[in-house]
Amino acid sequence: MEERTSSADETPIGVDIGEASLLTVCHRDERGSPATPNLWNDEGKRVRQLRETYFTATRRLQKRGSERIAESYGDSLWRQIDDILHTVTSEVVAYADQFENPVLVLEDLTHIRENLDYGAFMNRRLHGWGFAKMHAQIQYKAAEKGIRVETVNPAYTSKSCHCCGEQGYRPDQATFKCSNSKCWVSESHADINAALNIADRYLSGESHSRKHTDSDDSAEEGGRLTGPQDSQADADTQQATLGTYAS
Repeated sequence: MEERTSSADETPIGVDIGEASLLTVCHRDERGSPATPNLWNDEGKRVRQLRETYFTATRRLQKRGSERIAESYGDSLWRQIDDILHTVTSEVVAYADQFENPVLVLEDLTHIRENLDYGAFMNRRLHGWGFAKMHAQIQYKAAEKGIRVETVNPAYTSKSCHCCGEQGYRPDQATFKCSNSKCWVSESHADINAALNIADRYLSGESHSRKHTDSDDSAEEGGRLTGPQDSQADADTQQATLGTYAS
C-alpha cells in the first residue's frame, strides 16, 4: 500500500457504491462540513428491478427448455443495465469535474471481496452488483478528464460516524445512527455517511492502487453484469478486474 499526504488544494470526493442508491458522492467544504451530496436512488431502484426480472424470467424460461429465448431476453436486460451504469458513471465524473483539483476516492475492490460474507443469497447479489464494472468505467472516464482516482480500504466506512468516528448502526437501509451520545450528528443518511468516510480515509493519508489477479469471472448470473463491453476502453479496463467478484 502506498501512503501519501493529500494536498490542501485537492477536493477528495468519496464515492459509495451501494444497492439502494446505486452511487452516492459527497465531499467536505473548506470548513469540513459535508457538501453537495448527490445520490442516484432511482437508478438503483431500476437496476434492482431489472435484475429481479432477469433472475425470475430466465429461470422460468430455462425450466421450460427455452434456453435460447432466455439468453436473448437476458442479453436485452443486461444491455439496459449497462446503459444505466454508463450514464451514472459519466454523471459521477461530470460531478467531480465541477470542483477545483478533484480526486475521486473509491473503495478498494480486493478488500471488499475479502470481507463480503453475508450468506449465499446476498453474496450472489452483491458480487454481481457491478462494483468492478462501475470502478472500471469511473477510472477510464475520469482519466479522459484528467481526474485522478484513488482507492482506500473500505473497512467500517458504512459503520463509522463521519463526524466523531464512533461505530454506529443502520436501523434501515438509508439511515445511519451514531452510538456516541455526545456527537452532534445523531442521525445521517447512511450512503452519504459512507461516502464521507471514504473521502476522509484518503484525507488521512491512505491511498493505494487496486491489485488484481487474472482469473475466470465465475459470479454466475451476477457475472453477466460485467459484460458485454460496449467500448474498447471499457473492455481494456474491465479485463483488469476479471475475477475480482467471483463468488
